[in-house]
Amino acid sequence: MIAREIWRVFSDYRVEWLLDLHEALDFYRNPAVNSVGQTIIHYPSAIATPLGRLAVEELNRGISVSLHQFTLLRYPVQGSIARAAGAFLGVNSYLFETSRRLPLAERIAYHVQVVEIFLRELGVTGPGAPTRRRPLYPASIGSPSALAPPMTRPCMPGRADHLARPYWSWAAFAAMSRGRWRLPASRPSFR
Repeated sequence: MIAREIWRVFSDYRVEWLLDLHEALDFYRNPAVNSVGQTIIHYPSAIATPLGRLAVEELNRGISVSLHQFTLLRYPVQGSIARAAGAFLGVNSYLFETSRRLPLAERIAYHVQVVEIFLRELGVTGPGAPTRRRPLYPASIGSPSALAPPMTRPCMPGRADHLARPYWSWAAFAAMSRGRWRLPASRPSFR
């Protein structure tokens, strides 16, 4: 049921980017086990592959232990939302896997860092990104609530105010969907 609803959202809003955050049991670079910890697994495309490479390079700059470094892999596991979204909807999709053998604080830091890298490289945050003074939506629209996707029920049980979300999430929704708002025609180069 939940998977069907997630798929419906992907289809209805024509999502362009997916970053699915996970944790694996061990390290991909550990030859003694079969695990995908410390990897970014992407569905290959002309845009997804270079951004994946850039994210791996940036993440690895601060990691001195070879076993703990990230590796870029292709093709998320069959049956995953990242694989299906890439294969059937053309979504630039990624699975981001950390290793449970690392301390929780370190795993969280890697998740936050990769999200920040993607949002920066896609122009959602950083220089030139939407701000409260320079919003992504035109003044004629009004407020970010005008961009809210139609919802049949509140996001949080018992809470009717589904518009109380962090500001950047509205910018991310607007920039990353193919609906009313699009990323600029000249795609980021990802160096």
